Amino acid sequence: MKHNFEQTLIEIEDILEDYKSTSGILTKDSVNCPCIHINLENENIYQDFSNRQLLKEEIFDYIDKSFHYTKKNTTCKLCIHFPREMQQEEKQNILRLIQIHYALKFKEASKEIRRTNIKGTISLFLGASLFFIFGLLEWYNVNFIFRGIIEIFSWVFIWEACDSYAFTNSKNRIDRFTYYMLYKASRTL
Repeated sequence: MKHNFEQTLIEIEDILEDYKSTSGILTKDSVNCPCIHINLENENIYQDFSNRQLLKEEIFDYIDKSFHYTKKNTTCKLCIHFPREMQQEEKQNILRLIQIHYALKFKEASKEIRRTNIKGTISLFLGASLFFIFGLLEWYNVNFIFRGIIEIFSWVFIWEACDSYAFTNSKNRIDRFTYYMLYKASRTL
């Protein structure tokens, strides 16, 4: 069983490497840096009613998904293929919009990490306070009808703090790192 599992993992890696090299989504440039190719030649790239100030979300979805094909902790570049008749001013506007998008995403992810830290700290403080109250009730053997509820709530708040710090924040940090790398890639255009 273990051999089949390991063999399958090797096959999957081979399939993914073959796809990366033949799909045209990613290539390597002269310094062996992965390039995400974005073809804007035959598409309407602006959102409707945006007066050419917002790009379609599909472009960013494509960049985000393509980024997952790059190796972790590797800088990448965005290689954009513009229509030939497009003016240089409009090209610069598109590059600026991509950069602004990832700058905003990075900023939002950073705010979310701060929010999660505050929420976790408050939950931990409430859970510890309730647990302290429960301990006092136990110590003085007070027969309070809600003693069990206080204990349950204390553990719920403590668990919420652990969930915030360990799980939610780790996902937020991964997202922030992804946006950071894509922001850096958009600055090298």
